[in-house]
Amino acid sequence: MSLLKSNIAILILAAGESKRMGCIKQLLPWGDSSLLGNAIQIALQSKIEKITIVLGANVSIIKRKTDLSQVEIVVNQRWKEGMGSSISYGVKAVLDKERETDAILVLLADQPYVTSEHLNLLKTSYTDNKKGIIVTSNTNGVGVPVLFDKTYFEALLQLEGEKGAKQIITSSLNDTMVLEATALTTDLDTYGAYEEALKG
Repeated sequence: MSLLKSNIAILILAAGESKRMGCIKQLLPWGDSSLLGNAIQIALQSKIEKITIVLGANVSIIKRKTDLSQVEIVVNQRWKEGMGSSISYGVKAVLDKERETDAILVLLADQPYVTSEHLNLLKTSYTDNKKGIIVTSNTNGVGVPVLFDKTYFEALLQLEGEKGAKQIITSSLNDTMVLEATALTTDLDTYGAYEEALKG
């Protein structure tokens, strides 16, 4: 089955304005890079070679201060509409470049504890099983990082506004596998959360 489901792409969402953070979240220092730089490194270290990043707010500054040379960049001019808009825009960009994509793995730029090993586990769980959605557990239930089979691309393309893909997951639980990794999925929505994360 793995040979039939090997064309997988990573979609990193990094288009938001980070109003709650009060600064450009994507560029906050993390390790020897930034939050976005860290997400890119994790993706590049995984066994998934095709990586696309959706940018939006502060795109000029982010491009200037981030090494984007090894990834595809697309800019969602409608980023203010919310995450749903960026997901649908990013999925369209991936499919425009590679129509035969079997699955797309959605990753956020502000989840610095996610590892390349976890991305690989999402991939192998998909290729070795018959489930069309491989999702990660978090403190609110399930969410990103999440991998969607191509049978869900049309639904992803229909997303708009602030609603993400959770509605697709909740309506397809019979076709969903959950990977328990709550500790990896903390996302940094406020500067206070970022400061706490730096303390380790």
